Amino acid sequence: MSQDKYAYIYNKVKDILENEKMYLRPELSLALLSRVVGTNTVYLSKAINRTAGCSFNTLVNRYRIAHLIRAAEESGENIERLAAQY
Repeated sequence: MSQDKYAYIYNKVKDILENEKMYLRPELSLALLSRVVGTNTVYLSKAINRTAGCSFNTLVNRYRIAHLIRAAEESGENIERLAAQY
């Protein structure tokens, strides 16, 4: 598969994670996201690895951590207390 195709898949992933906030769903998995994106798990995993330079789990955790930091900054709430809610 070409690098352009991997970039296309990754851009779909990024769009879904950012616009639909799927990273907040506890049941999110590589298999679930691959169905939503419309590809298989192997292509999805390779697209994330080659384009983002990390694994699926690392990517999702980065989004979750960034969300938690933003929520703490906006609310003035203690980050540990907010983390316990997720």
